[in-house]
Amino acid sequence: MLWIYLAIGGYFFLALAALGDRLLLASSTVDPVKYVFLIGVLGGVGASIISAVNFILPDLLGLNFIFSGNYLYAFASAFAAGIFYVLALFAYFSILNKVESSRVVPSIGALIPLFTLIFAAIFLRQEIISYHLLAFLVLVSGAFFVSYKDRKSSLVFDKNIVLILFAALFFSVHFILVKNAYNHLPFIEALVFMQFGFAFAGFALYALFKKKYSAQTSKNTASFAVSPLFVFVNQFFGLIGGGLLQYAIFKGNVVLVNAMQGIQYAFLFLALFIGSYFWAKLLNESYSRRMLFMKLIGVILIASGIALISFKS
Repeated sequence: MLWIYLAIGGYFFLALAALGDRLLLASSTVDPVKYVFLIGVLGGVGASIISAVNFILPDLLGLNFIFSGNYLYAFASAFAAGIFYVLALFAYFSILNKVESSRVVPSIGALIPLFTLIFAAIFLRQEIISYHLLAFLVLVSGAFFVSYKDRKSSLVFDKNIVLILFAALFFSVHFILVKNAYNHLPFIEALVFMQFGFAFAGFALYALFKKKYSAQTSKNTASFAVSPLFVFVNQFFGLIGGGLLQYAIFKGNVVLVNAMQGIQYAFLFLALFIGSYFWAKLLNESYSRRMLFMKLIGVILIASGIALISFKS
C-alpha cells in the first residue's frame, strides 16, 4: 500500500526536521514566534507560486482548479486546517525550548492518534473497533514511559502538560480538517488553501506576540551559528516530510497514518544520538541507564500500539 511507504518517508524527514528545530530554538537568535512566522511566510509563498502557475499554464500543468466549483465548505476546511497547524507548531516550539525533544515528540505524538481517532469517529464517521481502543491505551502508556526523565526531575506531564495537550489537540484538529478537505477537493487544491491558512495564522501570531518575544532575552549559554543555509535545509526536510504525510493522508486512513508516528521516534532517537556528538550543549540530551530502560519500554509499547491499531484494519 503506497500510503504506508509515504508515511514512513514522511516521518523520517520530520525526525530530521525535529533535530534541526531543537538546534535552532536553542540558539539565541531564534524564538518560537519568529520561527512559526517564517514557516507561515514560506507556506504563503508556496501557495502563491502554485496559484500563479495555475493562471499562467493551467492546461499544461493540470492545475486548473481555482474556479472548479462551489466548494466553499471544503475550502474553509482546508484554510482552517492551515490555521490550526500553525497554532500547533507554536505550542510545539514553545515547549521544545523547555524540554528535551526526545520527550516532547513522543508525548505529543502518542496523544495525537487518540484525539484523531475520537474526532474521526465524531466528524468523519469512521468506525472505532476494539483493536483501536486497546491500541490507544498502549500508546498513552508508552508516552508516559518515553517521557520519563529521572526520580529527582519531574516528568514532562507537569506544568508543561497544557502546552502538550494543546499541541496534540491542534494537530489532531488539523488532520481531521485536512482529511475532510481531501474528501471533497483534489489534493493540490486542498493543499494550496491550507498553505494560505498557514500564512494567515503565521502573520497573525507574529503581530500579536512580536513585542513580547522581542523583549525577552535568551538565557542559553551555548551558542550556535544559525546560517540561512541551515534554516533552508531544515525547512526543506520539514516540507518534504509534511508533503509526504499529507499525500499519505490523502491516499490512506488519517488515523492509521498518525498511529505510525512511532517510526518517527526511532529515527529521532538515532538523529539525537548522532547529533549529540556535535552539539551536546545545545541538544542537552542526557541518558542514564534507567532512563534508557524506561524509554525502551515506551518505544516497545508505542510500537505495540501501532501494531494493534493496524491489525485487521
